[in-house]
Amino acid sequence: MKTNVPIELSDSQRDRFANWLDTKETKRLATRADVNEFLQGVIAGVLDQSESTKPNQPEPVRPPATASHHHPHKALIEKTIAERGMSAAQAKGYWRGWTMQPFKKG
Repeated sequence: MKTNVPIELSDSQRDRFANWLDTKETKRLATRADVNEFLQGVIAGVLDQSESTKPNQPEPVRPPATASHHHPHKALIEKTIAERGMSAAQAKGYWRGWTMQPFKKG
């Protein structure tokens, strides 16, 4: 299904979103492709999460975070990316959908 969801962002919002995506201060503005990639990752993450919480299904084993920079679901995310044969761009969006970590200044 193709969707046509209108999202209006001001230049200020596009700047903040690009900074959040890049996890650093940048001068570039977020593009339609950035927004599209992010939203596809979010939707894929939500669908995968809802699949893993179906009744009569064991809770997926999640490895413990070994350091603050490791995502607690890293193994599960990388396994899903490999199983689906995602391109680098799709995998990047999928990670963003799972992590949902905003850019922090300082």
